[in-house]
Amino acid sequence: LPRDIGGKAHHLHWMVNQDLRVPHTWVLPTDAPEPDQATVAAQFGYTGSWAVRSSAVGEDGDTTSWAGQFDTLLDVEASDVAAAIGDVRRSAENPSAAAYREHTGAAAAGMAVIVQRMVRPVVSGVSFSRNPITGLNEVVIESVAGRGDALVGDGITPERWIERWGGWSERPDGDAVLPEEVAADIAEQTRSIAGLFGGPVDLEWVWDGDEVWWVQVRPITGIEDIGI
Repeated sequence: LPRDIGGKAHHLHWMVNQDLRVPHTWVLPTDAPEPDQATVAAQFGYTGSWAVRSSAVGEDGDTTSWAGQFDTLLDVEASDVAAAIGDVRRSAENPSAAAYREHTGAAAAGMAVIVQRMVRPVVSGVSFSRNPITGLNEVVIESVAGRGDALVGDGITPERWIERWGGWSERPDGDAVLPEEVAADIAEQTRSIAGLFGGPVDLEWVWDGDEVWWVQVRPITGIEDIGI
């Protein structure tokens, strides 16, 4: 892999190499010209829809995350992928990214772009191999019905599951959108992925009603490893 595909794409490539279930993904490096529609059509055809995501150099890194600074476009039809790639690339220069650079002293971010097949989401969410607030050795799962951007964009309060010492220390009251057996599978896989990764991880996942798909992994930084 070239060094100019950004942190997010490198982490996706790592997951693929671990034989984790990752949707079909294509990456446009930072120095590649923007593809025209004919190139996109040859790569993807005209069926299904795609997620077009940023993968800036330094994004999801150990010292700078750039979280929320760049565009992510979901449910993009194949005929619109070329334009979406341009939109995501230009988001590297938006006012939010400029303010982040000024605040953190980060260098300008070269922008690679991830194009990933959309999984039809029954439930989406995030999982953490350690509690990202307290550092406790417990798996925290947050889930919502449908697409995962509802976690941050629509103001929806997610369900929360917390698995510790082989049992649930917290789980949703009443009927949950995420079946308990799926939550248990996500918790087990989250711990396994953290072991392979060599440190605490923050994961994004989608459940299509049959299988759990992993769409992003990043290190959890800034927590105290208290080990209990």
